[in-house]
Amino acid sequence: MLVITNFTSVDRPEVQLQIHSENGCSYRYLVTNQMTMNVNEFEVPVHCREKESKLIFTADSSAVNHEVYPELTHAMWIDGAEFQIHDETCLAEGVMPGDASLTVLQISDSQNWTLTMQGWLDGKSLSPVTPSFTEEKEKYRAFFRSVMNGFHLKFPDQERSKALFKVNSLAWWYTHNMLVHYSVPHGLEQYGGAAWGTRDVCQGPVEYFMATQKYEQVRDILKMVYAHQYKDEGNWPQWFMFDRYYKIQQEESHGDIIVWPLKVLSDYLIATQDYSILNERVPYTLKHSFIFSKETYTILEHIQKEIGYIQNHFLHDTYLSSYGDGDWDDTLQPANAQLKQYMVSSWTVALTYQTLRQLSRAMESVHGTLAEELLSISGGIKRDFQKYMLNTNVIPGFIYMENPEEIKPMLHPSDMETGIQYRLLPMTRSMIAELLSPEQAESHYELIKRRLFCPDGVRLMNSPAFYAGGVSTHFKRAEQASNFGREVGLQYVHAHIRYVEAMAKLGYKDEVWSGLGLINPIGITEVVPNAELRQSNAKW
Repeated sequence: MLVITNFTSVDRPEVQLQIHSENGCSYRYLVTNQMTMNVNEFEVPVHCREKESKLIFTADSSAVNHEVYPELTHAMWIDGAEFQIHDETCLAEGVMPGDASLTVLQISDSQNWTLTMQGWLDGKSLSPVTPSFTEEKEKYRAFFRSVMNGFHLKFPDQERSKALFKVNSLAWWYTHNMLVHYSVPHGLEQYGGAAWGTRDVCQGPVEYFMATQKYEQVRDILKMVYAHQYKDEGNWPQWFMFDRYYKIQQEESHGDIIVWPLKVLSDYLIATQDYSILNERVPYTLKHSFIFSKETYTILEHIQKEIGYIQNHFLHDTYLSSYGDGDWDDTLQPANAQLKQYMVSSWTVALTYQTLRQLSRAMESVHGTLAEELLSISGGIKRDFQKYMLNTNVIPGFIYMENPEEIKPMLHPSDMETGIQYRLLPMTRSMIAELLSPEQAESHYELIKRRLFCPDGVRLMNSPAFYAGGVSTHFKRAEQASNFGREVGLQYVHAHIRYVEAMAKLGYKDEVWSGLGLINPIGITEVVPNAELRQSNAKW
């Protein structure tokens, strides 16, 4: 039997693969590694040399990271066995060197051996150590416990406490996910990227740190995010890279992006009463060049510019924000300039109302004039929401208002064009934002249960966007999707979590608890009878 142990070090940029034969037999091995030192594989070569029994990998001068981190180096070596270096040509016929960018290690007979990989930003190797898996595991858990700030749910009743086991276990997994996005935001779908989505970092990491009362981290995120606000107009990029890669960002953004930094600030002020952050000075980002301004400005000045942008993008004489390049649901990005300019997302409107009203309350004691201005704007939003979104018994996903006298609901029972009648997000965000009366909230709750609720959670819409061979009519990403996957699928765990949040806002405690159970992969078949066992170990 072979025992294979693969682990990282908590405080060193190092990964170890340890192989141990329990019965003492020696085996030969082939170990393959695909080496990529650029944004994408295959685009530029990777340079490898051998030095003191170590393989040293460096980037080509044409690679993106060479300009930013010219000394970036990776090293790999074997302890406990002799090895020879090969490439992909030893694995198959007809393959040319570099076709798969593989480094293949042919390892001689051995009972036990270790492969170590390290990365150095400055090109300087680390002092050698022999890490212990047991010690590293405990250091890892201690770090996570610190990040979680002692989070652990329990009942005095031991029997009832068993029901909390899955929640407590899942908290560790969510902590890991949060840290990935917070520190090095790679993912299974985007392993080549490392950017903060402006909306994303203002939700996942921020809300995690708020929940665990790690307010200093939230403050740091706020300063970083506001430093990426564009000086000319006050908006943000859809996403931006941090550290030395800060010039890489997506200039255009969806219509809701402008709201998220303001929401985080209001959440932070209400939780901490730390009004000193309003006087913190950070630069702006200059559009197109993406360099930081030489001058710095207070966070208060930043938010005043942000509020001005929101007001300048209300449609016609309403308090309803233009859709722009989209909202939370990336698949529903507008297919043409008309939709981009004249559509309104009911979800974005509800989020804007919630944020401005909350910030108004937060600013009452320190900036009364601004608080009154925000209260007035949020009041206007509520009036127009009631006029245009609540004029029937179903909140539309969008409205189209090129002519303010001829309002066309979209993703609504009266919508005869898209084939979609119900959209989840505006309903739940309106509940969370307290835009609905108790009767309206109850009727939309019943609507969700009847039209959007499924055995494994709620759906974003009652039907996916219509596909006509890749031709875009309304929503380009969904209508151009290459498969029935992320771009077309309707079950998003994030959206289901917001549904749970809405149920908590309404005081439906049983819905909250059962809703959390539906999206917990631990023992999923006990809660979702039609789930496959493998879904307990799938990407959630």
